[in-house]
Amino acid sequence: MISAGIMKSRTIIDKAIDEIDKTIQHLEKVKKELLGSDNQLRIANKKVDEVSVKRLTKDNPTMKAKFDEAGGRHEI
Repeated sequence: MISAGIMKSRTIIDKAIDEIDKTIQHLEKVKKELLGSDNQLRIANKKVDEVSVKRLTKDNPTMKAKFDEAGGRHEI
């Protein structure tokens, strides 16, 4: 009887450890994906910061005219 109880407890513990390992692997995967997303957002934000009216209108008379129509201020 005691032996059967120990075996059952051991089986439950082994299953719990397996589930914990699976959870850790899943969380590591999510962490990696989030870090990758953070990097992509940082790169995109940097590119957006580099956009200016001057860059948009340089050698582009159509965009210059659109900004002039909208009443936007810009330096060329």
